[in-house]
Amino acid sequence: MKELSIGEVKNMQIDIMNKIHDFCVSNGINYSLAWGTMLGAVRHKGFIPWDDDIDIMMPRKDYDQLAKGIEQVYNDLWVQSFETDKTYWYAHSKVVRKGTKYTKFGHSSGVHIDVFIWEELPIRKEELHSYFKKWCKINTLIWKTTNVPIKEGENKMIYQLKKLIKKVIYPSRSSVIQMYNSFFHQVKEDELFYYWFQKADGKLMFLTIKDFQDTILMPFEMEHYYCISQYDLFLKQRFGNYMQLPPEEERVLTHNVTYYQEE
Repeated sequence: MKELSIGEVKNMQIDIMNKIHDFCVSNGINYSLAWGTMLGAVRHKGFIPWDDDIDIMMPRKDYDQLAKGIEQVYNDLWVQSFETDKTYWYAHSKVVRKGTKYTKFGHSSGVHIDVFIWEELPIRKEELHSYFKKWCKINTLIWKTTNVPIKEGENKMIYQLKKLIKKVIYPSRSSVIQMYNSFFHQVKEDELFYYWFQKADGKLMFLTIKDFQDTILMPFEMEHYYCISQYDLFLKQRFGNYMQLPPEEERVLTHNVTYYQEE
């Protein structure tokens, strides 16, 4: 396989993002740039110079539409999630370019866009603790039932014994997916959404349905993508004084991934 340069990877990511944007616009799907990509759009009008990926976010019902339909329109893409890949343990999904690959921590993927799914919250605050506790349990089971490939140099007998113990202790992957679906696929139009990621202070970040509907087009490289209009509040919650550049020694690539493409 051919090793890809950072520039080639970013060009592929822009191509994937253009297809996601067009698919969402054509099908009335709400999405927004997220995290460092939102920050890059606001502060740099594109990628943060020391970043190498694109993040977007969307409510559960919109993600379901995207996941079910985008592969039917673009045959060079596939949606990678713990539902479609037994070796995948992340709570967010990826839209991946077929024919590309990287491997990290025993997990394989390719050039991709990260898609972060926002879930509904009970309106009654007293229900939040038990709700989030159930989510943590399901998320743990996703990780525990992942089919992690054997590591280089690992004893095969010990590896097989670990797999057997996991099968005895934990439910099957299919039953965890069923549990996940019954818990999360209950979106109500008047609910809030929460993000599974907690900030350093342990607090959840909140958005409403209206936030996802109230979006603006933001310049990103030579393109324009949707972003929540409340981006200032969002970025302040996540990054603090986000317009201030970090110290020069911190401006380095953090993902440390080498991508390859089939020739």
